[in-house]
Amino acid sequence: MGYTECDMEQPEKQQKFIALVTQCLALINGEIDKAQNGMTAIDSLRNLSVINTRLTEMSNMLHSNNIDQDKFKKSLMTRFVNDTWPIGNHLGNLVAQIEYEFYRLK
Repeated sequence: MGYTECDMEQPEKQQKFIALVTQCLALINGEIDKAQNGMTAIDSLRNLSVINTRLTEMSNMLHSNNIDQDKFKKSLMTRFVNDTWPIGNHLGNLVAQIEYEFYRLK
């Protein structure tokens, strides 16, 4: 049985997305460590923890191939970034990109 081009693209797209989420999680965890140690972090520990949880849930959904986009309020992470983070922040851009791409997955 052969695979169509679409069949080949979806797993590759998901793998790239998972890699992007994994990279972002590492950076978010670094910011959480700063906040927990009393250092200046990009955002509050509460907001960083929410972002961490959502990214982890996204990754778990992709690993289990059970994507439930309705579980999340759209653009919540992006709102945190836009409301409190410096404009053009690399990590903020990454968070917004991940959230945008997540809702484009089918």
